[in-house]
Amino acid sequence: MTEINKDFYCSASGYSCGCCIYREESDYVVDCMGARCGNYHHKWPTPEQFKQEYGHEYPDDAAVWIVPKHSKTTEWVLEYHKDSKRLHGERVFTVCACTHWGKPPADRRPE
Repeated sequence: MTEINKDFYCSASGYSCGCCIYREESDYVVDCMGARCGNYHHKWPTPEQFKQEYGHEYPDDAAVWIVPKHSKTTEWVLEYHKDSKRLHGERVFTVCACTHWGKPPADRRPE
């Protein structure tokens, strides 16, 4: 696992996927083939991004991080995906809690 930038990472340890090229002048920035690389992933994907990247729906019994869209609250809360969809619907920003990056930063909002 290697950080590409603030939004993406390469799941191939040490850039062994052959798509990423390490730049000496930075600690983590790389050139990568991006979406053409099977190891190029969002750090905190939305359920839609998860489906695009992995080819199947994010499981209902998996965890998601949520934060209300129209609230002053900036703290991400962990919930089951099925509960988030049922209780909150489109009123929250939702990202999958499937990566090792932990809780998103308080100011992060999915695109």
